[in-house]
Amino acid sequence: DYYVIGSPAIKKADVHLSNGKTLTVEAKELSDKNIYVQSMTVNGKAWTSPFLPHSEIKDGGQIVFVMGAEPNKNWGIDGKVPE
Repeated sequence: DYYVIGSPAIKKADVHLSNGKTLTVEAKELSDKNIYVQSMTVNGKAWTSPFLPHSEIKDGGQIVFVMGAEPNKNWGIDGKVPE
């Protein structure tokens, strides 16, 4: 039950989950030039893996991306699936 993280295509979205909770996804600094993930937080904690377990967002919360014009070659490089 994992999601593979890629670059978001919209600046902000509220996803209303079937359990009545809301998941907010926000991409700060997203533009035609800023298409690369620089960093990401999930419910306020830094997230460096390109995988996100469903358990982290099943009760709603917030995913925040910071976008930039150049790839951050240090983000998401471990490729480990978090436990």
